[in-house]
Amino acid sequence: MQSPLSGLLMGASLLPMAAFLMPSAAMAQTTQGAPENAKPTAPEIIVTGRFIASGAASATKQNVSTLETPFSVSAYTGDFMKAVQTTQVADLYRYMTGLQKAGSTGYDITLRGFSTTANDRNTVMVDGLPGLSVRFGSPPTVGTEHVEVVKGAASLLYGSVQPGGFVNMITKKPSAIASTEISARGTVGGSSRGSRVQGGDLAIDSTGALTGDGALLYRFVAQGSTDNYFRDRQYERGLYLAPSLTWHIGASSSLMLQVEYRKVKTSYANVYLLAPTRAGGTDVSWLAPYNTNYSSPTDNLREEGLTESLTFTHDFGQAVKWTVALRNVDHIDTASAFDINGYNKKDTTFSTLDLRARGQHNYRSYAFADTYLTIKGDTGPINHRLIVGASIGKEVDDFTRLQYCQINSPDKPNADATCNPTTAQYTISVQHPDFSGIPPLSYFGAGALSPKNRSRSYGINVDKGAYISDLITWLPQLKTTLGLRYATADQTQYANLLQTPPVPGDTHVSNSALLPQAGLIYQPTRHFSFYASYSTSFSPVPGGTQDVNGNFNFKPTRGTGYEVGAKTELGHGLLTATLALFRIDQTNIIVPSTSTACSTGSCSQQIGAARSRGIELEFTARPLPGWSLIGGWAHTLARVTQNNDPTSGPIPGGAMPNAPEDAVHLWSRYDFSAGALKNLGLGIGYSYTGTRIAYTPTVALPTPFTVPSYSVVDLGVYYTFNEHLHGTLKVNNLFDQYYYASGNVVSGMVNVIPGTPRTIMANLSYKL
Repeated sequence: MQSPLSGLLMGASLLPMAAFLMPSAAMAQTTQGAPENAKPTAPEIIVTGRFIASGAASATKQNVSTLETPFSVSAYTGDFMKAVQTTQVADLYRYMTGLQKAGSTGYDITLRGFSTTANDRNTVMVDGLPGLSVRFGSPPTVGTEHVEVVKGAASLLYGSVQPGGFVNMITKKPSAIASTEISARGTVGGSSRGSRVQGGDLAIDSTGALTGDGALLYRFVAQGSTDNYFRDRQYERGLYLAPSLTWHIGASSSLMLQVEYRKVKTSYANVYLLAPTRAGGTDVSWLAPYNTNYSSPTDNLREEGLTESLTFTHDFGQAVKWTVALRNVDHIDTASAFDINGYNKKDTTFSTLDLRARGQHNYRSYAFADTYLTIKGDTGPINHRLIVGASIGKEVDDFTRLQYCQINSPDKPNADATCNPTTAQYTISVQHPDFSGIPPLSYFGAGALSPKNRSRSYGINVDKGAYISDLITWLPQLKTTLGLRYATADQTQYANLLQTPPVPGDTHVSNSALLPQAGLIYQPTRHFSFYASYSTSFSPVPGGTQDVNGNFNFKPTRGTGYEVGAKTELGHGLLTATLALFRIDQTNIIVPSTSTACSTGSCSQQIGAARSRGIELEFTARPLPGWSLIGGWAHTLARVTQNNDPTSGPIPGGAMPNAPEDAVHLWSRYDFSAGALKNLGLGIGYSYTGTRIAYTPTVALPTPFTVPSYSVVDLGVYYTFNEHLHGTLKVNNLFDQYYYASGNVVSGMVNVIPGTPRTIMANLSYKL
């Protein structure tokens, strides 16, 4: 097990090598202003980009520098994304301070010690509005311009967000500068544990003007991909299409329409390694081999999502601007697979698993609208940057269970006579699951219905809010922010719609909250600022979240954040740094239930209250021409402070799941601009993640499952062949470390996701 200190020392030892082994994302610039008849010369690689931008609009919805923002916010640029060179946004997280991937869906993250759930659509936003087109896996980077991370309780401008913060993906927009880039990627395994890895994709990104006056602009981004991963029978086939148009309506108004379509087929979500929860605890030595997959060869999950976004802006002049943003998401996922329903309790060695035949069809619809005015003005010597707005969002969840058959096993010999054609019993091995002796899913019937095994549930969530915020400049060195939001949330859950006779179960809950926010910024010089802030959050529990009894009656979670820190930017971005100390208190925390009575597969419990305290340091630097660095350290203590159920609930003082106390990252890239290595760039990255637990200790399970710490090194090689052709060779997990990325609990079983072994990825891009 490696300590964070040794990780830092290792990272530091890599820096000298990085000075010779690294490239930059800001590639390629040829001679500008050269005579027209001059002979073309080989392009030079000049590092002009930066890994973190000087401003991040997500924190304030205004064009305000990070030095004037009294919160922790980072805008990770396209240069950073190209340097790390990955196809999925989630793979960038370990090079972002305070952020960890914590599950199999795009919404599963841990930010400042608080984990979000697979149904929390405010975890990852797109251009400031919630709702991803596809839930599982991760959003692709091909359509993303840059990524902004806002930390802390940020409900003032965004409504229902978790107290740790959120990720905001800024999509690629139409540009007046014509450009078309075609790229191809190939990936292979570089490890004996990942020899099955192979895949690739083809992508195009084209933009420009459709009219001679530049009033109508377009962009079209598309990608087709196919990948086989290191787990047995684990694959993904994807299609991504993202056309967009911008219409400049005169000099003062613009209208932008964006459409995104994604279609993905995967080998279902059983990508975990399993261990039973026990009173005596458990550890990774109980887990199956690294590449084990508990999905049968015919299991599959199909997802399809369509989003439409519309943004209208009008500049009234006199420093008044109006913005209207709309986003609609329609999403369908259909699963046909064997679920793991628990350990065969007749088997005292815990070596075999019970099965359930499952068919599921889920429809989700999200519709969000946000409109606001930004007003700049003075009252005497005092300057104001005011924002006044309102938002509304409606979420509809319609889940239909097509098959839910508990299969006969030794400890369930007559599990469900309505769907088991015979009394034959079936289990599979934990260590070496073999489905060859299991009949196909079609052999089993739909299964009997019960209040827990509801055949269809339908939920409607409506969030509304009105907000006002003002950035006040009292003196050139002194600024404050003040804001207030009034939020309401109405949730209605209809259960058992298809069951005959109907079973009562409808639930309607209404909640409201006043959410204040305040901040203080002191700038002794234009290069330094010190800040303090107070913020709040309010988040109704996502629709469909249920307890072990199948009830939907959780209270909204509330958060209060306190933060102080210092920021600097020197030499026009040659060095930027943020140091932050924070404390976040949250009540009505939702965590996965460890109860084995959860027959619905995924249940939650509301544990009372928790507190996260920590310190974060993040920096970017360009110490030499051609050399770019980004690094960070997060020390976080996230603990339960109150238990609502002392008979079986979590133990106060216990750690929150998937929240490492220490995490360190460093990425270094160097581009050669002269000599024999001209046009070559090399990059190296290091990340360390400390130990985490898969579930919070409870009275019944006082010893948690500990996920070990790990360190990973990545290596990148970049080359510019000419002004049009660029190539990248990326080696992920260079030293082929054996590690586990995250863990949680489902149906009383610990689910641990193994980390990806060494893989080699090559990418070629041609820019017209």
